[in-house]
Amino acid sequence: DEYMGCTGDAVVFYSKAVRLLVFLLVEASSLILNPPFSLTNSDRCRLRSYIDVLNNRQSISRSQRMALLKGGDQQCSS
Repeated sequence: DEYMGCTGDAVVFYSKAVRLLVFLLVEASSLILNPPFSLTNSDRCRLRSYIDVLNNRQSISRSQRMALLKGGDQQCSS
């Protein structure tokens, strides 16, 4: 969506992706699953890296959206 110029949609999707990864990083290990959900230190580091990248892309998309809104944003259909 970001690539296609739908910055509003991109911001929403980045936010959802970050929430999912944070859930996996913080909460998922407390779920009662068989086999248990566990992350290695390498997995945790990778998830944190993905979260940082997605937060950065979300910030950039949000900035682009604000710039477009100031100049007359074209809406994308979902």
